[in-house]
Amino acid sequence: MGILFGNGGIKTAKEIYAGVGGDVKTVKEVYAGLNGVPKLVWAKCVVGEEWQMAFLPSTARWRSVTYGNGKFVAVTYNDSKASYSTDGVIWEATTLPSIANWRSVTYGDGKYVAVAYSSNKAAYSTDGVAWKAVTLPSTASWQSVTYGDGKFVAVAYSNNKAAYSTDGVTWKAATLPSIAYWQSVTYGDGKFVAVAFGSNEAAYSTDGVAWKAVTLPSTAYLQSVTYGDGKYVAVENGSNNALYSTDGVTWKAVTLPSTASSPSVTFGDGKFVTVDQGENGSSNAAYSKDGVTWKAVTMPSSAKWSSVTYGDGKFVVVALSNNVVAYS
Repeated sequence: MGILFGNGGIKTAKEIYAGVGGDVKTVKEVYAGLNGVPKLVWAKCVVGEEWQMAFLPSTARWRSVTYGNGKFVAVTYNDSKASYSTDGVIWEATTLPSIANWRSVTYGDGKYVAVAYSSNKAAYSTDGVAWKAVTLPSTASWQSVTYGDGKFVAVAYSNNKAAYSTDGVTWKAATLPSIAYWQSVTYGDGKFVAVAFGSNEAAYSTDGVAWKAVTLPSTAYLQSVTYGDGKYVAVENGSNNALYSTDGVTWKAVTLPSTASSPSVTFGDGKFVTVDQGENGSSNAAYSKDGVTWKAVTMPSSAKWSSVTYGDGKFVVVALSNNVVAYS
């Protein structure tokens, strides 16, 4: 299901879904007009390359989305709204423990975990519906959280603070190699890897506690990093540059099809996929099967796409200041 047209105009995915007994598996539904009854027109999409649109329960600054245990879960910035979906198409509203700048959410070991910017707030949920508040080791601009090797690990912007937890509840402080605008952290192949904005430095850790600095080919304004198929891949804000590494230590530069604004990147189904918030009413997306050669794709609208994740055979993207979702 995507942008759904029915008798009387555009309908939500949930309205159409309910109207056909729940048995909707399309990625595109067009009102063809059959005696005033919507007719379903099937069109199979290529995962990560062709996109459709659905809707969240409300408009908000949807900032981060993750997948785990059969659910997509999204959180908002400067709000207490959250949402979950079992298919990435039909979404239900839920509430975080407090209004905060919820910046990043991840899943691991049976828990969804979110961290908030400019605070010491974190939250966890075992089902993506009911959330509980917990406290990070200090107030900081917590920017990104990930899970790997039995630990949740978070990094903070504009300092050298990191934090880790084995259960998503009790957190301990760690220290990054330098004060930097640490923007994103991921896990893969036995390493946590963090990247920064406006720096020629990245960092890695084999345990999420002790970190080592590495040098990038040049100063980069890296916004997001992910891991898949033997590579760490990072994308840059304000340019068409990306970087990849097979070990998290030595990095090489590659080129995206177009300049990206505050991009997000993830991996799934044998593809790296990046989306961005766009400028001047446009937004960009691209995919790569190797993290080196990238191809442009078209999103279903020019929303400020802020975060992309993969799960259960779908890429799912949320947007700032909107209620739209894209999926592929």
